[in-house]
Order: sequence, then structure tokens, then C-alpha cells
Amino acid sequence: MSAEQISFGVEMSQNSPSLITYKSRADLRKYEDNGLLLYAIQLALDVEDIDSLAAVALTDGSDDKKCDLIYVDQDSGRSIIAQGYFSTREKASAPANKASDLNTAVAWLFGAEQDSIPLRIRPARDELHEAMRANSSRQVELWYVHNLPESRQVQEELDTAPSSVRAHLDQLYPDSSVEEIVALEVGRGTLDRWYATSQLPILVTDEISVPSDQGFLERGDKWEAFCAPVPAAGSPRCSQSIERISSVQMFVTTSGASIATLTSTTILRGRRKGTPSDSLRTTTALRSS
Repeated sequence: MSAEQISFGVEMSQNSPSLITYKSRADLRKYEDNGLLLYAIQLALDVEDIDSLAAVALTDGSDDKKCDLIYVDQDSGRSIIAQGYFSTREKASAPANKASDLNTAVAWLFGAEQDSIPLRIRPARDELHEAMRANSSRQVELWYVHNLPESRQVQEELDTAPSSVRAHLDQLYPDSSVEEIVALEVGRGTLDRWYATSQLPILVTDEISVPSDQGFLERGDKWEAFCAPVPAAGSPRCSQSIERISSVQMFVTTSGASIATLTSTTILRGRRKGTPSDSLRTTTALRSS
């Protein structure tokens, strides 16, 4: 990535928390423009090992058939086909023709014979089709990821693609479990919303008793916390909220509200979690007692 791309203008990021953070991500610089695609995936799915994901999902190249990224997330049942664009200058919106490229991507991924698929994208394309055959994907998402403001013109262009995906699925996999096909412009506004969600604390409103025979109390000027390891299978109500969890390491009570801090790797509702996120606020309902 060039020095110009690394900085890409103070004016483009100074009012965007997500882009400010993206600029500081030295681990993504080796992916050049595709770093923004990976950053978006990480914000949306809470991916921890971004390098492993990049190795299997990035398809950008000279013969990528307009597919920069193809990712099948088995945990959440989401299949994502993405096209990226990175601007080093401020513009009113991203080019709409890049959004229309997703129609080309759909045609190649679902309409072309396997032998005609370029080797660059064939493994990811095969994984996508396997997810359709196995009914392990419930949602197909078409993303146009960029670092500019979002626009109605781009979204209108994107909205032409889902019907094409549906037509291909009806023909190839009439019993497919795909319930929804969405086209999404992931520009500066969406990145900022996802980033803000990833920074929110986890507010717990339900009161749930959990077994624990060890722990310790901590106090501050305006807060009190009891920290303890809690087995996930120890409470029936916990089992309803948590499908799999390695450990809950802290429960914090401040001003009458409870905040659960999960520092170990967890899987809630089939999604990997390592940091608090919006979905955890609905699936985690734990309080020290």
C-alpha cells in the first residue's frame, strides 16, 4: 500500500471513527485496498483471525470475475459476495458501475460451468455451492464496500442483483434453505454504525442466578463488581441464552445496571465472539447474585 493510501487524506477520516481505526490497523496494510473489505467483515462478524479468513475468502485479482471476496460463514449461516473500492480522494459517492459489477459476479458464481471458473475463485465458489447444497446458508449477501459516503444511486444499482441470485438458486437448488438475499452498500456510514456497535457495553436487564463457589469483590468510587468463573451448563436459563461458551469471566454492576464482560473466546447463537457486540446484548442475560 502506498503512503498516499495509508494516509488517504485527513479530511476523509477525521469525522469517521471507523476509518480512523482502520488507518491504525497495521496488520491490514499488507492487503492493500482489500484491507477495507477484511475490516468490514471483521466489524460485521467479529472475526478474530483475519489472516486465516483472508487466505480462503479473498479472490481479488486479474481474473476474479468481479468477485473480490467470497466468504461462507458456517456459524451464522451467511454467505457474503463482496466487491470493494478504495478512494484516496474525497468524493460525494462511490462509482455506481462498481456496484453493477456484482451482477457479473453473480452470473459467474451461479451461472457458469465449474470448468470455466478461473482457478483464483474456484475454491471459494465451490464452498459457496456446497453451502447451498447442504442447506447451511440461510442468507446470501452482496456487499459493495468502500470508504465514501453512501448514495441512493449506488443502492438502486445494487438492488438489481438479488433477483438474479434468487433465479439461479431456484434453478440449481430448488430446496435451498436461503431465506433472504440482500444487497448492501457498506460505505462510511455503515462502517461507522458497525464500529459503534462493536464498542457498546453489554447491558443485562434480566436477573439470572448462576452457580459459583469462587470469586472476589471489587469496588470503585461509583461501582461494585463481583468477578467469578461461571460454568455455562450450570443454569437452565443460562443454557437457553448461551449455546456454547468457554467461560464468563466478569459481571459488573454500575448504578443498578449489569454489564457482562466476556474476555474469552465464545460462541453465542452460532457466532464467534471475542469482544462485546450488539448481538450479545440480546443473547446474554446474566447477572451476579
